Amino acid sequence: MFTGIIKTMGNVTSVQNRRERLYLKIEAKDFVHDLREGSSVAVDGACLTVTQIADNTFAVDAIRETLSKTTIPGYTVGRLVNLEKPLRFSDRMDGHIIQGHVDGTAVFVKKSQSGGNVWLSFRLPKDLVTGVVKKGSIAIDGISLTVADVRGDIVTAALIPFTLEHTTLSMRKASDLVNIETDIIGKYVARYLNIRKDNKSIAPFM
Repeated sequence: MFTGIIKTMGNVTSVQNRRERLYLKIEAKDFVHDLREGSSVAVDGACLTVTQIADNTFAVDAIRETLSKTTIPGYTVGRLVNLEKPLRFSDRMDGHIIQGHVDGTAVFVKKSQSGGNVWLSFRLPKDLVTGVVKKGSIAIDGISLTVADVRGDIVTAALIPFTLEHTTLSMRKASDLVNIETDIIGKYVARYLNIRKDNKSIAPFM
């Protein structure tokens, strides 16, 4: 489990096609010191398993399911990615609950800025936008953000300049794709309501 509070960015140093998966090497000097083979890391919000560590670099594999849901197939050498280690029981819960199971991708539409306020707008697929609510939480490229507005299929997230400067969102341009994970609590509620709609005998929430 992750929180969406990005501590550092990594640099993709190698991308290799291996049949139905991609083998990635990512350099992140201050990130690898306590990683082990088998550790989980969130790369732009996608939970991946560390398969190798050497010096300041770690390697991960992205399998077909991950490739079908994320922006990883478009990675090239030199790309910067957001990195986060899993939450420990002793850690602060500063963001929101993120599983690292990316739901799909969205298209970056525009950035608006006024004083110290920044808004980023994204166009989400219809099956994802239904799981987003105003003032709720959303993970965009692994970053925990607050939803400022939802209009049709356009979701606008609010963030402070610090977040923009310390994550890859500062590099996004119109039409770029980003990874999206909607709120897990909302998913459970939607699932329950759908089941109850089909089966009236299920008791409502207390």
